[in-house]
Amino acid sequence: MRNDAVVHAIRHLPHQLIAGALRGDPHLDVSDVRQEFLSWTAGQRDNYDSWQAAWNAWTGASQSRPGQVRLHVLCPTCRGRMFDIRTGTARPCPTCMARKRVWLNATALWQPIPEP
Repeated sequence: MRNDAVVHAIRHLPHQLIAGALRGDPHLDVSDVRQEFLSWTAGQRDNYDSWQAAWNAWTGASQSRPGQVRLHVLCPTCRGRMFDIRTGTARPCPTCMARKRVWLNATALWQPIPEP
């Protein structure tokens, strides 16, 4: 694996560091973001010197503009059960329309790359 050290660093990043790099949907779980970022980094052919370089490449962020994170996750309202019983009667979940998963978007801030 080419990015072993970077993947290891991503696994050990504090939760608040990843959360601080995101703006947007409050339903976006940092664990989901970390897992998608890990998967993406592990599958890349390019070598990255730091997790910040990988983050900027994954999100498309640069110093002049923020990037974007788009994840397909279990519905935060029904947690994949596909129905809602808050009103007392079972009905399709209004958030995911009984599809189990939803797309969540967030703005990703550019992360400065450390000096070698």
